[in-house]
Amino acid sequence: MTYQDFINFYNGKSFIPQKGDIVVWGAELGNTYGHIAVATGEGNTSQFYSYDLNWGQKVVHKVLLTIKVF
Repeated sequence: MTYQDFINFYNGKSFIPQKGDIVVWGAELGNTYGHIAVATGEGNTSQFYSYDLNWGQKVVHKVLLTIKVF
């Protein structure tokens, strides 16, 4: 697979990550490499849940994240 096999959805006022979406952050998080997570499908336009690894813990865990529209 290459990046051409994926559909990009950019963060916006009405966007809600759907179950199974791969959420991608760039290096603006304060680290060199960025971060990825898998959306659970639970959320709204203000916040959503995802499964994350290396986000404060060294095991996969469910995280509630706030959506910041850029």
